[in-house]
Amino acid sequence: MKKAWVCVVTILILGPTGFGGRLAEARRRFHGGRSYLSYALGAALQMVESNTQLKMAQELGFHFVGTSGLALALALAEGFGDGLVVFEAGPKLLADISVLPSGALLITPSIQPGYAMRSTPGGEARHFFDLQLGLALKGLLTRSWMLVFRPFGLDMHFDGTMWIRYELMAGVGVTF
Repeated sequence: MKKAWVCVVTILILGPTGFGGRLAEARRRFHGGRSYLSYALGAALQMVESNTQLKMAQELGFHFVGTSGLALALALAEGFGDGLVVFEAGPKLLADISVLPSGALLITPSIQPGYAMRSTPGGEARHFFDLQLGLALKGLLTRSWMLVFRPFGLDMHFDGTMWIRYELMAGVGVTF
């Protein structure tokens, strides 16, 4: 008789589907669609010449399967400051790795090869192969909205020489 009451109380507390149902419900709450759009703002610090720029970054991406895991994005970025203007574009491969069972916090390592153009105050434009490595944290606020914080970003430009910047960025995003 005591075991029967324990089962009834457990079903009443956890619901008829038990903990797995609650977990699935929480995952549905925090995961919108497979696609996302994000905007971030931050600082880009050049490591050798000590130039500092304001950097803006935009991404439009989609997950291959479901709403987390591997994703591919088109990434654009602009940098302004210290007499330089930088434009970067390229595909970004990333992986959203869920840290919490609800899926509301993600760690996102990424790699982005692409093109970069840097223009100086004198009007000279230089063109580079661009490679960016990053690690971001994404906090999913609702089914559609997220906060993005990238404490580590390494942006490398190559054209026979190498130009390296450290980036620290934060922003918002929407899933659909």
